[in-house]
Amino acid sequence: MENTFNYSLLWKTSIEEGQSNELVNIDKNFYIDALNFINTLKSSDLGTSKKDNAKKILINLFEKRKKKIAIYAAYNKPIPQTLPKIEQDLYLKILSTIKNTKIESNEIDEINKNKPLETLNDNNISNTNEDLDITEQSISQSDTCENNPSEITQEGNLKALIDIPEIILPSGQKLGPIHKDEIFKIENNGDINFITTSNLAIEV
Repeated sequence: MENTFNYSLLWKTSIEEGQSNELVNIDKNFYIDALNFINTLKSSDLGTSKKDNAKKILINLFEKRKKKIAIYAAYNKPIPQTLPKIEQDLYLKILSTIKNTKIESNEIDEINKNKPLETLNDNNISNTNEDLDITEQSISQSDTCENNPSEITQEGNLKALIDIPEIILPSGQKLGPIHKDEIFKIENNGDINFITTSNLAIEV
C-alpha cells in the first residue's frame, strides 16, 4: 500500500466502514500511509479543500473504528489479526480494563459502613495515541482554514453520482448522507466545486 495509497482508497474505506457493523480489514500500515499521503498533498496536487476533507475523513474513520473496537472488547470478541498497532493496543487496554475493573468484597463492606467509595480497582486506559495520534492537529501543522467572508455564494442544484455519507465540506458545513441520484442544493461555490471535481455529484 506504500505506493498506492490515494484519496479514492481513503474514501472507499470510509464508506465501507460506515456500512458495516464489523471492523473492515485494513492494512497494518493504513494510518501511517494515510498520514504520509495527506501530509504530502499540496495546493497544486488536489487543492487545499480536498486535503482538509481528507483529514476529516481519516479522523472520522478512526472514531468509527474506535467505537467498534470498544464493542468487540466488551463482548470479548476477537479482533482481526491485521489491525494496525494503535487499534490492537486500544483493544487490549480496553479488554484489560474491563477484566480488572471490579468491586471487591471489602469495598462493599466500606459502602455498608456509609464510608465513601473513593476508588474502584480500575486500571485507567492510558493514551492510546502514544505512537500514532489521529487528530487534525497531528495530521498537519498548517493553520486551520477559515471561511473567506468575501467568497461569492450562489445556490446550485446537484445530483448525486454515488451514495454520499456524511462529510464536512470546505465551508465547514455538513453534507449527507445522500443517496445516489438524489437532487440536493448547495449555496457555496467552493463547496459546489469540491463536490463536482470529486465526482460526487453533477450540476443539474
